[in-house]
Amino acid sequence: VGPTTDASYVLELCEKLNPARIPGRLTLISRMGADKVEDALRPLLRAVRDAGHPVVWACDPMHGNTIKSSTGYKTRPVDRVIKEIRTFFEVHRAEGTHAGGVHLELTGKDVTECLGGPQEISEKDLSARYDTHCDPRLNASQSLDIAFLIAEGMRKENLDWGIWGGLMAGERLLLAKEPINKTDRKNRIAFAKRVRERYYT
Repeated sequence: VGPTTDASYVLELCEKLNPARIPGRLTLISRMGADKVEDALRPLLRAVRDAGHPVVWACDPMHGNTIKSSTGYKTRPVDRVIKEIRTFFEVHRAEGTHAGGVHLELTGKDVTECLGGPQEISEKDLSARYDTHCDPRLNASQSLDIAFLIAEGMRKENLDWGIWGGLMAGERLLLAKEPINKTDRKNRIAFAKRVRERYYT
């Protein structure tokens, strides 16, 4: 669902795709753009909640924040990806609904496809390791940064997530996409600890 999606249309979809209202059967993925989540997602959450549809809400912060750089590369600013995720969690908490998932496009490789992040990738840096054949992906350090943000959001929902839970989430994100050797794993864990300090101290 996007920023122009009407609540009545979402309710119609829910009724058609899950008329028996079986929990877990239907997932709605919001892709709003960082500046539109607050106003666009709230009425949809309220409508679905009040109608009693047991959907899983997930956030796609990638596609709504895709831009073309001045150097001609399709890219995504990490700060906008983070803003959409953070707002997604905040809106769910405010409405008393559950943030059920986040969709990310990432790689364990040290690519330069998305702007910003811990490495502060600039537009002039994009050409260095722009390897994607389709959409720009978060690299290893950017992915870990966002993994900790997600862990922080889950902690605020009073789920049983601790510091090491966030670290393991980041490792799982990376392992799911790319093989990782012992040296890489050691370096990424060291980096994850530094990221952890940013969010938990």
